[in-house]
Amino acid sequence: AGILLRSYSFDKYKTRKERENGKPEGKKDEAAKPAKITIHCADPAAAKKAFASEGAVIDGVLLARDLVNEPANALGPVEFAARARELEALGVEVDVLVNNAGILSTRAPFQDIEPTELDAMIDVNLKAPMHLTRAFLPGMVSRRRGHLIYVGSSGGRAAYPS
Repeated sequence: AGILLRSYSFDKYKTRKERENGKPEGKKDEAAKPAKITIHCADPAAAKKAFASEGAVIDGVLLARDLVNEPANALGPVEFAARARELEALGVEVDVLVNNAGILSTRAPFQDIEPTELDAMIDVNLKAPMHLTRAFLPGMVSRRRGHLIYVGSSGGRAAYPS
């Protein structure tokens, strides 16, 4: 598991210089081909079975890493929730959802805050928790277990400049 987690790289938006032969330059030339690793052990069937149970967790961690590396302009609340639901296809059951993200616009008088900043605050602080809850609540209800945790902010107690 550690080998797979350590080999993670988010190269989706990276560009590479081309060599004279038209092929990309750098270490990632073989990126399209995953490394093949052979592990020798006394009981291969038991090792394979043990690794299979870790596979969904590994895939879930890699998906989570992809999600946090996506730029905000490419992954809004609806898209984020849809991508997060991919965990179910990997066999991961989400039993605890912690909605803890929050942003605050620039500390400026309200009338001076840019409309795009207001939209971003609504997207992250309100829409994202609602879309994520909508994505994972059905599974929790069908399994008859689960927890939704919403972390508030002390921002509600802070005064904006007047």
